Amino acid sequence: MTFEGFMEYGFLTRALIAGILLAIVCGLLSPWVVLRRLSFAADGLAHASIGGLAVGLVLVQPGASPSPTSYLVAYVFTCLVALGIAHLTRHLQSDAAIGVCYVSAFALGVAILSSRNRGLGHLEHVLFGSLLTTRPLEILLLGILTGLVALCLLLDWDGLGAWTFDEELARAEGVSIHRLRIGLLMLIAATVIVATRIVGVLLVAALLVLPGSIGCLLAGRLWTLVVVSTGVSVGAAITGIAVSNRSDIPPGPSIVLCAFAALLVVLASTRLLRRFGNPAPSAVRPPFTPQSPSSCPKITEYP
Repeated sequence: MTFEGFMEYGFLTRALIAGILLAIVCGLLSPWVVLRRLSFAADGLAHASIGGLAVGLVLVQPGASPSPTSYLVAYVFTCLVALGIAHLTRHLQSDAAIGVCYVSAFALGVAILSSRNRGLGHLEHVLFGSLLTTRPLEILLLGILTGLVALCLLLDWDGLGAWTFDEELARAEGVSIHRLRIGLLMLIAATVIVATRIVGVLLVAALLVLPGSIGCLLAGRLWTLVVVSTGVSVGAAITGIAVSNRSDIPPGPSIVLCAFAALLVVLASTRLLRRFGNPAPSAVRPPFTPQSPSSCPKITEYP
């Protein structure tokens, strides 16, 4: 199918727009998820969102598709789970706190959806997503979320950079670490709520991890990392939708597999460059600051 033929179908056009907007949001958030080691938290919030979507879809405002009220209920529910995780980390290890909260919320969602006959169809869509059934409502929400994420990053860029590189130094300089952590979790919660409808709860975490991981391998400065992450995410979305259209593969898995293929190519390329004596630019050669808990060792300059 040509691009002109592709754009003749409204549902395909909406799927492409939604995929690009979601890719931008995930690309902007992914570096911070990777640098602050929030991958498991993002995955936990994605699973926990099933509980909120179940409450909204079955108990609050029943219907075949999520309504604005359903999304609001799901977002509030997921934010409460995030706050519960933050509270439990005072008494448990962080991974245990995340596991306890997301498993409980996930079980609640499955129980509610399974208790209604029509809920079984909801469960399949929530788990695996349905990009081709994207409605104008999801596009509107993604557009608002894209602007909100970009605005938050611009306003808190210095604080996020300081927090990422050295949390103790950032705290000594007066950066509100608690506000940044809660704010980032709230943005992740909003992203997984909308993305669950599009790519499914089982795949949304990958979109919040893979682009940032690729950026860490290629970038030497923080702003470059964000640009690379966003570019990779958008490229994977467009390529994945194109592959899906040609090979009859669901768009969500296709997008994730394209992003994973890009990660493998970058890993292989950097390994070959090191083996044949063509190292990466010197700006990315020194190790990451030792105080940082980051698993991304090459980012050495901020911003």
